[in-house]
Parts: sequence; C-alpha cells; structure tokens
Amino acid sequence: IMVPASEQETEPVVAALKEKNIAYVFLESCIESFEPLTFYGQDSYRSGCFAARILSMMSGMNNAAVIFRHVYDGRLVSTQQIDREVGFREYISNNFPEMKLYVLDFPVNKPDENEKMMNEFFVGHPDVKCGITFGSKVYIVGEYMNKTERDDFNLIGYDMLERNIRCVMNGSVDFIIAQQPSMQGADCVKALFDHIILKKNIKPRNFVPITLISKENIDFYIEAYLKQNN
Repeated sequence: IMVPASEQETEPVVAALKEKNIAYVFLESCIESFEPLTFYGQDSYRSGCFAARILSMMSGMNNAAVIFRHVYDGRLVSTQQIDREVGFREYISNNFPEMKLYVLDFPVNKPDENEKMMNEFFVGHPDVKCGITFGSKVYIVGEYMNKTERDDFNLIGYDMLERNIRCVMNGSVDFIIAQQPSMQGADCVKALFDHIILKKNIKPRNFVPITLISKENIDFYIEAYLKQNN
C-alpha cells in the first residue's frame, strides 16, 4: 500500500514490485501511468474544483486570493497537490475570471522564513482576504493568523492533523477538506486480500466522498473517527 508523492520517487518502487510480481495499491494519491491494482482516495482534480467553489462563496466582493504552497527546490513534489491546484485554477478561470490568484511558496527546508514571508506578502497585498493550501499544513498559516490576531482572513486547507483541528476550533482556519484515511487504508487491505486470497476482480478506481469540516461540525467528525478506530 503506497501513497505516491511523485513519479520520480514512485517509479523505482513500482519497478521493483513488478519485477517480483507483487500487487500494490495506491492510497490518497493516484499516478495512473503506474497502473496500480486499485486506488482509494478523493478525485484530486474535482476536490480542487470543490475547494474553489467554497472559496469563491467566501470571498464575497473580494476578487483576490492567495495559494500557499510548500515547495522543494522551487517546485511542488506532490502529484495530489498539483492535481488539486489544476482543478482549483480551472474552476476559478471558468467561473470567476476576474479573480486574481497570488502564490506564496514556502520552501520546505526553510520553515523559519515562513512568518517573514507572510508578513511581507500581506504588507504588499493588504486587500487579499482569502487563501488556500492544497497540502496538509494549513496550520502554518492558521497559527500565523492567530498569532497576529487577524480575524478578517478566510482560509481553507486539507487533512485532519491535530494542529489543523486546533486552528479550526479557534477560528483561524474556516474549512478543512477531509479524506477519511483510516477507512481508505482498511479498504486497501481488503482489496489486496480479495485479489490475492479470494482471486476476485478488483475495481480499479474507488473515489471517496469530499467531506467539508468546519468549527460547527468538527466535533461530530472526530467522534465518528474515534468510533471507527476503536
């Protein structure tokens, strides 16, 4: 069971598995060219479109937003995040062509510079009141907003990390798009069992619901998650 980040990193692993005739499945992110037995996760492109629709409703009359990205050597290394951003940009372009999209890239090897970069960005762009990140570390921006006591900024992120949850609870992150990873993992194990032991035909693609989490419903989601994993 793998979560493929990029083609470059995944290719040698897949080649070794194929050579030994070992079945493999992809979780959360899918690189179609590697032809996994099956995939469980969100449709990343459509998830990006969904996020764009939510952000556009949050933005009101503000025709600007910023995409916060975590980059390595100046580029995104996650296929999942790339596909989300493609869907997001296409939705905005098709439905809100007047909206200006800025990008603020955080180098993953220089986390100490994140706060300085946000300070400089917001000084230069005081009218930007909406933002999104397509990775799992929206807490970096949320904690900055909390620290600087900004309550006029609307923010969307992904994944139910503990620090992300705290940001939703204190209001510095408005929405989290959740992926239900434990359920996906269990389904991947079952797919391998069905294929190897029971010799069943396996559905090649299994898309999971796009779940929108806010301060108002996060408690119910956490309770359901705990029940599922006990």
